[in-house]
Amino acid sequence: MTDGGAAAPGVRGNRRGVTVNGWRIAACLGIYVLASVVMGREVLAHLSESIANDAGDPLLTTAILHWVATHVPYTDAWYQLPIFHPSRDTLTDRNVRGSRG
Repeated sequence: MTDGGAAAPGVRGNRRGVTVNGWRIAACLGIYVLASVVMGREVLAHLSESIANDAGDPLLTTAILHWVATHVPYTDAWYQLPIFHPSRDTLTDRNVRGSRG
């Protein structure tokens, strides 16, 4: 008897056409999501109340990522992030994020 459908070599299927690998992937994803929720339960419980507080300045990082994602790279507009208005070319400054060197 056959399982009613052609499966890829080395992949077993059941009568509904769902492969064993599909169940493994779904199980791994479920375990990963569950572990993430358990480990991040304190953060998830207070998402609307606070902003992450660390030395990396998450608001500046978010602003830069948003700006870079919404402007065409290496154009004049791309370098004009208005963080030190009215100064121009603020993203060309190497010390925007406090890096040294």
